[in-house]
Amino acid sequence: MLEILPLFCLSLFLAYCSQKNNFILKINEKVKIDLAFVFLVVALSVFAGLRTNYNDTWLYMKNFKNAVPLSEYLATEPGFFDNPFFYGFQCFFRHNISNNFNLFCMLVSFFIIFSILRLIKKYSKNFILSITIFFSLGLYYDILGAMKQMIAIAILTYAVDALIKKKTLLYFCIVLLATLFHSYAIFYLILIIFINRPWSVTTYITVFAIAVLLLTFE
Repeated sequence: MLEILPLFCLSLFLAYCSQKNNFILKINEKVKIDLAFVFLVVALSVFAGLRTNYNDTWLYMKNFKNAVPLSEYLATEPGFFDNPFFYGFQCFFRHNISNNFNLFCMLVSFFIIFSILRLIKKYSKNFILSITIFFSLGLYYDILGAMKQMIAIAILTYAVDALIKKKTLLYFCIVLLATLFHSYAIFYLILIIFINRPWSVTTYITVFAIAVLLLTFE
C-alpha cells in the first residue's frame, strides 16, 4: 500500500490548510467554502473510487456486474435486515445511471469520506492530528475494503449530531436508515443510554430491547 503514502502526505497538507483557513471561498456573509477541505475529500474519494482490488473490492465488483434491475430485486421482497437499501441502490445505479463500477465506487466513497471528515472537522480541535489518526487507525483502509459497512457508518455520523442535540426521534430515524444499508448499524441505538443518567429506566428498557434484538440474529 505504498501508493497511499503520497496521498497521506497530501492529506496532511490539505488538513493543515483547512485548519489554518488558508483557502476559503466566500460566497456571501453566511456561505463560505473551505476549498482545502473540499480538495481533501475529492482526493481521497478519487483514490478510493479508482481502486480495482484490495480486500472485498473484487466481490463488490462482481455483485455490481451481476446486479439485476431494481424492479426485479424488489420482487424478491428483501427483508429489513437484508441490507435492502444498499442492494437496491446498487441495482438502480447499475441499470439507470451507469454500469461503470468505478463511478459507482467513487460516488459511494465521496459520500462516506465527506460524512466522516465532516464529523471529524466539526468536533476536532486539531484537524491535522485527527487526519493522522484517521489513517493510522486504518479507517481509510476500511473505506477501501468495505462499502455496506462504511455507508452505514457514514450515515451514523449524522446520528451523532442528532444525539448531541438531543433530537431523539431524528436519531432513531437515522439509525434505522443506516440499518437498511447494513443491519449491524442497529446496535448504534445503545448510545441513547449515554444521554441520561448511567442507569435509569430508559437504560434498562434499552438494554432489554437490544438483548431481544440480539436473540433474533442467526
